[in-house]
Amino acid sequence: METLEASKMLTLDDIFEMKQEELRIEMEKLGHDVKGLTKVQMQQALAKLISPVSSPKLGTKESGVQAILLKAKLKKEQDELARIQRKEDREAERQFELEKLKLQMDKENEVRKEQAELESRRLDKEIEAKKEHAELEMRRIEKEAEALERRLEKEAEALEKKMQIELQIKKEEAEAFERKSHIELQNKKEEEERRIQNKKEEEERRIQIKKEEAEAFERKRMGTNVICI
Repeated sequence: METLEASKMLTLDDIFEMKQEELRIEMEKLGHDVKGLTKVQMQQALAKLISPVSSPKLGTKESGVQAILLKAKLKKEQDELARIQRKEDREAERQFELEKLKLQMDKENEVRKEQAELESRRLDKEIEAKKEHAELEMRRIEKEAEALERRLEKEAEALEKKMQIELQIKKEEAEAFERKSHIELQNKKEEEERRIQNKKEEEERRIQIKKEEAEAFERKRMGTNVICI
């Protein structure tokens, strides 16, 4: 532990210019506990400790003046520290409000993120459901299309068979009509040939009759001539 003599080189100006950590070190050197003391309190304590040592030859009057100056300087330092403390308190309060706002915004962002994730999952499920529905609808349409295609194929085959049957019937009817027409034509031809033949024979008989009549007439005429002679 250092004695007061070891700190006799310190002045009040030195004390007021020292930082808080430097004040703590000097106080601990002198064997004083500084736990919980502020900078101003340490300055006051250290000033009291060095005053008798640093000014042993000063009179009572000078000591009083020095004490007044010390108090004024300490008061000024206290006011400055109070101002700094208020500023730091305001800054701390502002930082606290900013941190609070940041936490609130982070929380809101987290809530929004969770809501967005929930909405995203809901949309994914909805899209998946619509996709499955579309696939089912597509398969249903494909099955209906296949069934329709098979039905149309059957109808086309039935229609083709029907047309073939109708065509075959028409063909048979045409062939029958052709045979009938051929027969009728043949019958007409034969009838015409018989008519011509009959007419020819009739004409031949008529000619033969006329010839016989002419011969008879000629014989009759010749017989008459013989009688006249």
